[in-house]
Amino acid sequence: MNRIALSAVLIGMAVLFSISPDALASDDEQKAVLITGASTGIGRATAERLAAAGYFVYAGARKDADLAELNKIENVQAVRIDVTREDQIDAAVELIEKEGRGLWGLVNNAGVNVVAPLIEADESDFEFLFNVNVFGVFRVTKAFAPLVMESKGRIVNISSISGVLSGGGYGMYAARKSSWKAATTLIGRSLRR
Repeated sequence: MNRIALSAVLIGMAVLFSISPDALASDDEQKAVLITGASTGIGRATAERLAAAGYFVYAGARKDADLAELNKIENVQAVRIDVTREDQIDAAVELIEKEGRGLWGLVNNAGVNVVAPLIEADESDFEFLFNVNVFGVFRVTKAFAPLVMESKGRIVNISSISGVLSGGGYGMYAARKSSWKAATTLIGRSLRR
């Protein structure tokens, strides 16, 4: 990840968590955060930054090699979690509960993209994209919300400018991003109850 992209991630995380990057985990209790899709890109950079700042990071990934690499990072414990599989989500909840740290933050970062003109795409491509990018976020948020609410923590959903702009074969992806804006509003309302 280049410096500009990494800076954007760090600034975004600081804003989203409403704290400065230098004071991410300044209180006495180490806060735990789960990040889905932490094997590469924004998820990996966020996991590394939060772990370096003193958070304990549960880094979600699907592949054995990615899990092994994430476990090499100080303050990081890799967690196998495919957001389309309820059994893996349930196992991750059970693991985090057993660890006894609680869960202060959830970063819904896992996502996929299918690039094809909308009129040429297969319905199965749309189903796959929405299963990961929309229903996956719903499943993970619903499963972990009780732990986050108990700690009065934060839930962050990583999104994209593609919810506003589309073109060049990104129609399905843009539809996912736009639909997620509405779903996020509903999740936020239910969490405030």
